[in-house]
Amino acid sequence: MLLVLSGSPFVAPDIGAQGITVTVNGVQAADRSFSRHFRCERIEVVVSLPEGEAGRPLEIVIGISHPGQPLRHGMGDDERNLGLLLAGLTVKAAPPCSGASSSPYRGLPAYQFWRRSISGVEHHRIDPVTHTRFKIGRNARVGTAGSCFAQHISRRIMASGFNYFVTEAGDDIDEAQRGKRNYGTFSARYGNVYTTVQLLQLFEEAFGQRVPRDRAWPRPDGRFIDPFRQQIEPDGFADEAAVIADRDRHLAAVRRLFEETDIFVFTLGLTEAWRSREDGSVFSAAPGVVGGTFDESRHAFVNFDLAETYGALKTFLEKFHALNPVARVLLTVSPVPLIATYEPRSVLVSTTYSKAVLRVAAEMALKQFDWVDYFPSYEIITGSFSGGLYYEPDRREVNALGVSHAMRCFMQNYIDGRDPKAADVAPEAVRKASAAGIVCDEEIMGSARA
Repeated sequence: MLLVLSGSPFVAPDIGAQGITVTVNGVQAADRSFSRHFRCERIEVVVSLPEGEAGRPLEIVIGISHPGQPLRHGMGDDERNLGLLLAGLTVKAAPPCSGASSSPYRGLPAYQFWRRSISGVEHHRIDPVTHTRFKIGRNARVGTAGSCFAQHISRRIMASGFNYFVTEAGDDIDEAQRGKRNYGTFSARYGNVYTTVQLLQLFEEAFGQRVPRDRAWPRPDGRFIDPFRQQIEPDGFADEAAVIADRDRHLAAVRRLFEETDIFVFTLGLTEAWRSREDGSVFSAAPGVVGGTFDESRHAFVNFDLAETYGALKTFLEKFHALNPVARVLLTVSPVPLIATYEPRSVLVSTTYSKAVLRVAAEMALKQFDWVDYFPSYEIITGSFSGGLYYEPDRREVNALGVSHAMRCFMQNYIDGRDPKAADVAPEAVRKASAAGIVCDEEIMGSARA
Protein backbone atom coordinates (compact mmCIF):
# COMPACT_ATOMS: atom_id res chain seq x y z
CA MET A 1 0.00 0.00 0.00
CA LEU A 2 1.21 3.48 -0.89
CA LEU A 3 0.19 6.42 1.29
CA VAL A 4 0.66 9.86 -0.30
CA LEU A 5 0.38 13.04 1.79
CA SER A 6 0.74 16.57 0.50
CA GLY A 7 0.99 19.50 2.83
CA SER A 8 2.96 22.47 4.10
CA PRO A 9 4.91 22.14 7.38
CA PHE A 10 5.00 24.94 9.94
CA VAL A 11 8.65 25.65 10.78
CA ALA A 12 9.09 28.37 13.41
CA PRO A 13 12.37 30.37 13.40
CA ASP A 14 13.60 28.77 16.63
CA ILE A 15 12.87 25.21 15.50
CA GLY A 16 15.18 24.80 12.53
CA ALA A 17 13.49 21.62 11.34
CA GLN A 18 9.96 20.30 11.74
CA GLY A 19 9.68 16.57 12.36
CA ILE A 20 6.69 14.60 11.11
CA THR A 21 6.01 10.92 11.76
CA VAL A 22 3.34 8.80 10.11
CA THR A 23 1.95 5.77 11.93
CA VAL A 24 -0.49 3.33 10.32
CA ASN A 25 -2.43 0.92 12.53
CA GLY A 26 0.10 1.38 15.30
CA VAL A 27 3.17 0.79 13.11
CA GLN A 28 5.49 3.72 12.37
CA ALA A 29 5.75 3.99 8.61
CA ALA A 30 7.70 7.23 8.10
CA ASP A 31 9.84 9.77 9.89
CA ARG A 32 10.56 12.97 7.96
CA SER A 33 12.20 16.29 8.70
CA PHE A 34 11.50 19.60 6.92
CA SER A 35 13.47 22.83 7.26
CA ARG A 36 11.57 25.17 4.92
CA HIS A 37 8.50 26.90 6.30
CA PHE A 38 5.21 26.45 4.50
CA ARG A 39 6.73 24.94 1.40
CA CYS A 40 4.38 22.39 -0.14
CA GLU A 41 5.83 18.94 0.42
CA ARG A 42 4.88 15.51 -0.91
CA ILE A 43 5.36 12.55 1.41
CA GLU A 44 5.18 9.06 -0.04
CA VAL A 45 5.00 6.22 2.44
CA VAL A 46 5.06 2.53 1.59
CA VAL A 47 3.04 0.66 4.20
CA SER A 48 3.33 -3.08 4.73
CA LEU A 49 0.63 -4.46 7.00
CA PRO A 50 0.27 -8.06 8.22
CA GLU A 51 -2.02 -10.27 6.15
CA GLY A 52 -4.40 -10.57 9.06
CA GLU A 53 -5.20 -6.86 8.85
CA ALA A 54 -6.55 -7.02 5.31
CA GLY A 55 -9.90 -5.25 5.16
CA ARG A 56 -9.40 -3.56 8.51
CA PRO A 57 -10.00 0.22 8.55
CA LEU A 58 -6.79 2.23 8.41
CA GLU A 59 -5.91 4.32 11.42
CA ILE A 60 -3.43 6.96 10.25
CA VAL A 61 -1.74 9.07 12.91
CA ILE A 62 0.44 12.05 11.98
CA GLY A 63 2.79 13.12 14.76
CA ILE A 64 4.32 16.60 14.94
CA SER A 65 7.60 16.98 16.84
CA HIS A 66 7.68 20.79 17.21
CA PRO A 67 4.20 22.38 17.02
CA GLY A 68 4.30 26.17 17.33
CA GLN A 69 2.08 29.24 17.57
CA PRO A 70 2.48 31.74 14.70
CA LEU A 71 1.50 34.57 17.07
CA ARG A 72 4.41 33.81 19.35
CA HIS A 73 6.88 34.18 16.50
CA GLY A 74 5.42 37.30 14.89
CA MET A 75 4.02 35.26 12.00
CA GLY A 76 0.39 36.32 12.29
CA ASP A 77 -2.31 36.33 14.95
CA ASP A 78 -3.00 32.59 15.00
CA GLU A 79 -2.70 31.22 18.57
CA ARG A 80 -3.08 27.56 17.62
CA ASN A 81 -0.21 25.10 17.87
CA LEU A 82 0.45 24.25 14.24
CA GLY A 83 2.59 21.60 12.63
CA LEU A 84 1.35 20.63 9.18
CA LEU A 85 -1.27 22.08 6.85
CA LEU A 86 -2.51 18.89 5.24
CA ALA A 87 -3.76 19.54 1.70
CA GLY A 88 -4.40 15.98 0.64
CA LEU A 89 -4.13 12.33 1.61
CA THR A 90 -4.37 9.46 -0.87
CA VAL A 91 -4.18 5.71 -0.36
CA LYS A 92 -3.07 3.67 -3.36
CA ALA A 93 -2.16 0.09 -4.02
CA ALA A 94 1.61 -0.29 -3.92
CA PRO A 95 3.19 -0.85 -7.36
CA PRO A 96 4.29 -4.42 -8.12
CA CYS A 97 7.86 -5.18 -7.10
CA SER A 98 8.84 -7.32 -10.15
CA GLY A 99 10.62 -9.79 -7.90
CA ALA A 100 12.81 -7.27 -6.10
CA SER A 101 12.30 -6.10 -2.53
CA SER A 102 11.78 -2.41 -1.75
CA SER A 103 14.85 -0.34 -0.97
CA PRO A 104 16.16 -0.85 2.59
CA TYR A 105 16.73 2.91 2.75
CA ARG A 106 13.03 3.70 2.30
CA GLY A 107 11.50 5.11 5.46
CA LEU A 108 14.78 5.76 7.26
CA PRO A 109 14.91 8.91 9.42
CA ALA A 110 16.04 12.20 7.89
CA TYR A 111 19.34 12.31 9.77
CA GLN A 112 20.57 9.33 7.75
CA PHE A 113 20.37 11.29 4.49
CA TRP A 114 22.72 14.11 3.49
CA ARG A 115 20.19 16.24 1.64
CA ARG A 116 17.57 16.06 4.36
CA SER A 117 19.78 16.68 7.36
CA ILE A 118 22.79 18.59 6.02
CA SER A 119 22.42 20.39 2.70
CA GLY A 120 18.72 21.04 3.31
CA VAL A 121 19.30 22.65 6.73
CA GLU A 122 20.83 26.03 7.56
CA HIS A 123 24.41 25.35 8.55
CA HIS A 124 24.18 26.78 12.07
CA ARG A 125 21.16 24.58 12.82
CA ILE A 126 22.80 21.29 11.87
CA ASP A 127 22.98 18.88 14.80
CA PRO A 128 24.55 15.48 14.05
CA VAL A 129 23.80 14.05 17.50
CA THR A 130 21.06 11.46 17.04
CA HIS A 131 21.09 9.16 20.07
CA THR A 132 22.74 9.71 23.43
CA ARG A 133 23.48 6.93 25.87
CA PHE A 134 23.19 9.11 28.94
CA LYS A 135 22.30 12.59 30.17
CA ILE A 136 24.25 14.85 32.50
CA GLY A 137 22.24 15.91 35.52
CA ARG A 138 22.85 19.16 37.37
CA ASN A 139 24.45 17.36 40.32
CA ALA A 140 26.54 14.90 38.30
CA ARG A 141 30.27 15.36 38.83
CA VAL A 142 31.80 15.97 35.40
CA GLY A 143 35.55 15.56 34.99
CA THR A 144 37.51 16.47 31.86
CA ALA A 145 40.92 15.77 30.35
CA GLY A 146 42.49 15.87 26.92
CA SER A 147 43.55 18.38 24.31
CA CYS A 148 43.00 22.13 24.21
CA PHE A 149 39.47 21.80 22.82
CA ALA A 150 38.31 19.90 25.91
CA GLN A 151 38.49 23.15 27.86
CA HIS A 152 35.53 24.57 25.94
CA ILE A 153 33.32 21.81 27.34
CA SER A 154 34.46 22.42 30.91
CA ARG A 155 33.88 26.18 30.53
CA ARG A 156 30.35 25.69 29.22
CA ILE A 157 29.50 23.25 32.01
CA MET A 158 30.73 25.73 34.63
CA ALA A 159 28.97 28.68 32.98
CA SER A 160 25.69 26.76 32.99
CA GLY A 161 25.82 26.14 36.72
CA PHE A 162 26.48 22.41 36.52
CA ASN A 163 28.91 20.47 38.68
CA TYR A 164 32.31 20.67 37.03
CA PHE A 165 34.39 18.35 39.18
CA VAL A 166 37.78 19.81 40.11
CA THR A 167 39.94 17.86 42.53
CA GLU A 168 42.99 20.11 42.28
CA ALA A 169 41.65 23.65 42.59
CA GLY A 170 44.50 25.40 44.42
CA ASP A 171 42.25 26.65 47.22
CA ASP A 172 45.29 27.50 49.32
CA ILE A 173 46.72 29.77 46.60
CA ASP A 174 45.92 33.40 45.91
CA GLU A 175 43.06 33.59 43.42
CA ALA A 176 45.09 35.70 40.98
CA GLN A 177 47.72 32.94 40.84
CA ARG A 178 45.37 30.03 40.26
CA GLY A 179 44.74 30.71 36.59
CA LYS A 180 48.36 31.51 35.89
CA ARG A 181 49.45 28.24 37.49
CA ASN A 182 46.80 26.19 35.67
CA TYR A 183 44.51 25.34 38.58
CA GLY A 184 40.97 24.57 37.42
CA THR A 185 41.91 24.46 33.73
CA PHE A 186 41.15 20.76 33.84
CA SER A 187 39.70 18.67 36.64
CA ALA A 188 43.22 18.00 37.89
CA ARG A 189 46.41 19.90 37.16
CA TYR A 190 47.73 17.60 34.44
CA GLY A 191 47.83 20.09 31.56
CA ASN A 192 46.99 18.76 28.12
CA VAL A 193 46.75 14.98 27.83
CA TYR A 194 46.97 14.63 24.07
CA THR A 195 47.35 10.88 23.50
CA THR A 196 45.58 7.83 24.83
CA VAL A 197 48.95 6.45 25.94
CA GLN A 198 49.44 9.51 28.16
CA LEU A 199 45.99 8.98 29.65
CA LEU A 200 46.71 5.34 30.43
CA GLN A 201 50.12 6.03 31.98
CA LEU A 202 48.62 8.82 34.12
CA PHE A 203 45.99 6.42 35.47
CA GLU A 204 48.57 3.70 36.13
CA GLU A 205 50.98 6.07 37.86
CA ALA A 206 48.19 7.53 40.03
CA PHE A 207 47.32 4.04 41.30
CA GLY A 208 50.88 2.81 41.77
CA GLN A 209 50.91 0.56 38.71
CA ARG A 210 53.93 2.29 37.14
CA VAL A 211 56.78 4.50 38.30
CA PRO A 212 58.49 6.52 35.57
CA ARG A 213 62.26 6.83 35.61
CA ASP A 214 62.22 10.51 34.70
CA ARG A 215 61.08 12.59 37.66
CA ALA A 216 62.39 16.13 37.09
CA TRP A 217 64.22 18.01 34.31
CA PRO A 218 66.29 21.20 34.65
CA ARG A 219 65.42 24.31 32.67
CA PRO A 220 68.03 26.62 31.10
CA ASP A 221 67.34 29.16 33.87
CA GLY A 222 68.19 26.67 36.62
CA ARG A 223 64.58 25.98 37.60
CA PHE A 224 63.03 22.49 37.22
CA ILE A 225 59.98 21.07 35.41
CA ASP A 226 57.81 17.96 35.54
CA PRO A 227 58.56 15.94 32.34
CA PHE A 228 54.90 14.90 32.06
CA ARG A 229 53.36 18.39 32.46
CA GLN A 230 56.17 20.64 31.46
CA GLN A 231 54.30 23.95 31.36
CA ILE A 232 52.03 23.46 34.36
CA GLU A 233 54.18 25.73 36.56
CA PRO A 234 55.18 28.80 34.48
CA ASP A 235 57.92 29.85 36.91
CA GLY A 236 59.20 26.30 37.28
CA PHE A 237 60.08 24.53 40.51
CA ALA A 238 62.99 25.36 42.80
CA ASP A 239 64.53 21.87 42.75
CA GLU A 240 63.87 18.21 42.00
CA ALA A 241 62.36 17.61 45.43
CA ALA A 242 59.76 20.33 44.79
CA VAL A 243 58.81 18.70 41.48
CA ILE A 244 58.36 15.30 43.11
CA ALA A 245 56.38 16.68 46.05
CA ASP A 246 54.02 18.58 43.75
CA ARG A 247 53.54 15.52 41.55
CA ASP A 248 52.64 13.40 44.58
CA ARG A 249 49.93 15.93 45.45
CA HIS A 250 48.81 15.93 41.84
CA LEU A 251 48.52 12.15 41.65
CA ALA A 252 46.40 12.13 44.81
CA ALA A 253 44.03 14.55 43.07
CA VAL A 254 43.98 12.33 39.98
CA ARG A 255 43.07 9.30 42.09
CA ARG A 256 40.17 11.15 43.65
CA LEU A 257 38.98 12.31 40.23
CA PHE A 258 38.82 8.81 38.77
CA GLU A 259 37.31 7.35 41.94
CA GLU A 260 34.51 9.89 42.36
CA THR A 261 33.62 11.35 38.96
CA ASP A 262 30.23 10.49 37.45
CA ILE A 263 30.99 11.59 33.88
CA PHE A 264 34.50 11.66 32.44
CA VAL A 265 34.97 13.62 29.21
CA PHE A 266 38.15 12.90 27.27
CA THR A 267 39.13 14.70 24.06
CA LEU A 268 41.55 12.78 21.86
CA GLY A 269 44.03 15.20 20.34
CA LEU A 270 47.23 13.72 18.86
CA THR A 271 49.02 10.57 17.80
CA GLU A 272 52.53 12.08 17.64
CA ALA A 273 54.60 12.12 20.83
CA TRP A 274 58.06 11.78 22.33
CA ARG A 275 58.86 8.98 24.72
CA SER A 276 61.64 7.41 26.74
CA ARG A 277 63.50 4.52 25.15
CA GLU A 278 64.21 3.24 28.66
CA ASP A 279 60.70 2.73 30.05
CA GLY A 280 58.34 3.89 27.28
CA SER A 281 57.03 6.91 29.20
CA VAL A 282 55.42 9.54 26.97
CA PHE A 283 56.34 13.15 27.73
CA SER A 284 54.12 16.20 27.36
CA ALA A 285 56.65 17.74 24.93
CA ALA A 286 59.96 16.73 23.38
CA PRO A 287 62.97 16.84 25.70
CA GLY A 288 64.93 20.04 25.19
CA VAL A 289 61.99 22.21 24.14
CA VAL A 290 60.94 23.46 27.58
CA GLY A 291 63.55 21.75 29.71
CA GLY A 292 65.78 18.74 29.90
CA THR A 293 68.20 17.69 27.15
CA PHE A 294 67.37 15.69 24.07
CA ASP A 295 69.44 12.51 23.82
CA GLU A 296 68.81 10.32 20.79
CA SER A 297 70.01 7.26 22.69
CA ARG A 298 67.39 7.85 25.42
CA HIS A 299 64.53 9.59 23.63
CA ALA A 300 62.51 8.69 20.53
CA PHE A 301 59.74 10.15 18.40
CA VAL A 302 56.64 8.00 17.97
CA ASN A 303 53.51 8.34 15.87
CA PHE A 304 51.02 5.91 17.37
CA ASP A 305 49.04 3.75 14.97
CA LEU A 306 45.46 2.59 15.44
CA ALA A 307 46.38 -0.57 17.33
CA GLU A 308 48.52 1.36 19.81
CA THR A 309 46.02 4.21 20.17
CA TYR A 310 43.00 2.00 20.73
CA GLY A 311 44.97 -0.50 22.77
CA ALA A 312 45.85 2.19 25.31
CA LEU A 313 42.32 3.63 25.27
CA LYS A 314 40.74 0.21 25.75
CA THR A 315 43.04 -0.64 28.64
CA PHE A 316 42.33 2.68 30.32
CA LEU A 317 38.57 2.26 29.93
CA GLU A 318 38.66 -1.25 31.38
CA LYS A 319 40.74 -0.16 34.38
CA PHE A 320 38.64 2.95 34.95
CA HIS A 321 35.40 0.97 34.78
CA ALA A 322 36.72 -1.63 37.22
CA LEU A 323 37.54 1.19 39.65
CA ASN A 324 34.37 3.25 39.11
CA PRO A 325 31.71 1.01 37.51
CA VAL A 326 28.89 3.58 37.67
CA ALA A 327 30.80 6.31 35.82
CA ARG A 328 30.16 7.12 32.16
CA VAL A 329 32.71 8.25 29.58
CA LEU A 330 32.13 10.77 26.79
CA LEU A 331 34.75 10.79 24.04
CA THR A 332 35.39 13.60 21.58
CA VAL A 333 38.06 14.24 18.95
CA SER A 334 39.73 17.63 18.75
CA PRO A 335 39.03 19.48 15.48
CA VAL A 336 42.25 21.51 15.87
CA PRO A 337 44.91 20.54 13.27
CA LEU A 338 48.48 19.74 14.31
CA ILE A 339 50.58 22.84 14.79
CA ALA A 340 53.66 20.91 13.66
CA THR A 341 54.66 17.39 12.65
CA TYR A 342 57.95 15.57 13.10
CA GLU A 343 57.14 13.26 10.20
CA PRO A 344 59.03 14.21 6.98
CA ARG A 345 55.85 15.25 5.17
CA SER A 346 53.23 17.98 5.04
CA VAL A 347 51.61 18.85 8.36
CA LEU A 348 48.28 18.61 6.50
CA VAL A 349 48.88 14.95 5.68
CA SER A 350 49.97 14.22 9.26
CA THR A 351 46.86 15.96 10.59
CA THR A 352 44.59 13.81 8.42
CA TYR A 353 46.31 10.64 9.56
CA SER A 354 46.16 11.61 13.23
CA LYS A 355 42.48 12.58 13.23
CA ALA A 356 41.54 9.45 11.28
CA VAL A 357 43.24 7.21 13.84
CA LEU A 358 41.67 9.04 16.78
CA ARG A 359 38.19 9.04 15.26
CA VAL A 360 38.32 5.30 14.52
CA ALA A 361 39.65 4.58 18.02
CA ALA A 362 36.70 6.48 19.51
CA GLU A 363 34.30 4.52 17.30
CA MET A 364 35.81 1.21 18.40
CA ALA A 365 35.35 2.19 22.05
CA LEU A 366 31.74 3.21 21.34
CA LYS A 367 31.00 -0.21 19.87
CA GLN A 368 32.73 -2.18 22.62
CA PHE A 369 31.49 -0.39 25.76
CA ASP A 370 27.84 0.51 26.23
CA TRP A 371 28.72 3.06 28.96
CA VAL A 372 30.89 5.05 26.53
CA ASP A 373 29.44 7.65 24.17
CA TYR A 374 30.86 9.85 21.40
CA PHE A 375 30.10 13.54 20.89
CA PRO A 376 30.79 14.71 17.28
CA SER A 377 32.48 18.06 17.96
CA TYR A 378 35.04 17.13 15.31
CA GLU A 379 32.36 16.65 12.66
CA ILE A 380 30.55 19.86 13.63
CA ILE A 381 33.66 22.02 13.26
CA THR A 382 35.32 20.36 10.26
CA GLY A 383 32.19 19.47 8.25
CA SER A 384 32.07 20.80 4.70
CA PHE A 385 28.69 22.41 5.37
CA SER A 386 30.35 25.25 7.30
CA GLY A 387 32.64 26.19 4.42
CA GLY A 388 35.56 26.78 6.79
CA LEU A 389 33.65 29.48 8.69
CA TYR A 390 34.45 27.88 12.03
CA TYR A 391 38.18 28.54 11.87
CA GLU A 392 40.23 31.64 12.49
CA PRO A 393 42.24 33.13 9.57
CA ASP A 394 45.13 30.77 10.41
CA ARG A 395 42.84 27.85 9.38
CA ARG A 396 43.73 26.12 12.64
CA GLU A 397 42.21 27.76 15.68
CA VAL A 398 38.49 27.20 16.14
CA ASN A 399 36.68 30.54 16.34
CA ALA A 400 33.87 31.59 18.66
CA LEU A 401 31.18 30.77 16.10
CA GLY A 402 32.35 27.17 15.80
CA VAL A 403 32.69 26.75 19.56
CA SER A 404 29.16 28.09 20.04
CA HIS A 405 27.72 25.68 17.49
CA ALA A 406 29.45 22.65 19.03
CA MET A 407 28.52 23.65 22.56
CA ARG A 408 24.88 24.31 21.62
CA CYS A 409 24.66 20.75 20.32
CA PHE A 410 26.38 19.44 23.45
CA MET A 411 24.08 21.28 25.84
CA GLN A 412 20.99 20.44 23.82
CA ASN A 413 21.62 16.70 23.72
CA TYR A 414 23.52 15.85 26.90
CA ILE A 415 22.28 18.22 29.59
CA ASP A 416 19.34 16.79 31.48
CA GLY A 417 16.34 19.11 31.65
CA ARG A 418 17.69 21.45 28.98
CA ASP A 419 15.10 23.69 27.33
CA PRO A 420 15.06 22.48 23.69
CA LYS A 421 14.55 26.02 22.37
CA ALA A 422 17.59 27.34 24.22
CA ALA A 423 19.96 25.53 21.89
CA ASP A 424 18.11 26.26 18.66
CA VAL A 425 18.80 29.95 18.27
CA ALA A 426 20.80 31.67 15.59
CA PRO A 427 24.51 31.90 16.39
CA GLU A 428 24.40 35.69 16.42
CA ALA A 429 22.15 35.48 19.46
CA VAL A 430 24.53 33.27 21.40
CA ARG A 431 27.15 34.89 23.60
CA LYS A 432 30.39 34.31 21.77
CA ALA A 433 32.77 31.92 23.48
CA SER A 434 36.29 33.29 23.61
CA ALA A 435 39.39 31.22 22.93
CA ALA A 436 41.39 33.50 25.22
CA GLY A 437 42.98 31.66 28.11
CA ILE A 438 42.80 28.23 26.49
CA VAL A 439 45.91 26.36 27.58
CA CYS A 440 47.55 24.52 24.69
CA ASP A 441 50.86 22.81 25.41
CA GLU A 442 51.24 21.96 21.72
CA GLU A 443 51.77 25.65 20.93
CA ILE A 444 55.35 25.34 22.16
CA MET A 445 56.10 23.20 19.10
CA GLY A 446 55.14 26.05 16.78
CA SER A 447 57.47 28.49 18.51
CA ALA A 448 60.31 25.99 18.83
CA ARG A 449 61.25 26.43 15.15
CA ALA A 450 61.34 30.22 15.30
